[in-house]
Amino acid sequence: GVVDDSLHHYRSLHRFIESGEWNDAKAFMNRDETAMFSTSSSGRTILHVAVIAGHDEIVKKLVKEGKDKLVKMKDKRGYTALALVAELTGNTNIAKCMVEKKGGELIGQDLLSMKNNDGEIP
Repeated sequence: GVVDDSLHHYRSLHRFIESGEWNDAKAFMNRDETAMFSTSSSGRTILHVAVIAGHDEIVKKLVKEGKDKLVKMKDKRGYTALALVAELTGNTNIAKCMVEKKGGELIGQDLLSMKNNDGEIP
């Protein structure tokens, strides 16, 4: 089906991010402008993947390029990438880059109050 094809198509992008291959990931996203917002079968975005893999610099680049939309996307468990930072890594540098001002707009408060499926906040 279409969904399976889509997941397969974006799997290589998710692998590039997971292994820290920014140049390959960037080239992929340049060819497909919707790729940045693609999700895996678990609903995770490439920002979720970068957070889990601990790639701080890639996270910062994705936050900058994906703006509020990417940062606010949730996986199937209702976790934003920031919630994963809080739960899995505790990396305050990554957390800060997600909640700082983006284009003059403070998104942090919204992000800090977004609940997962269990009603928990980051």
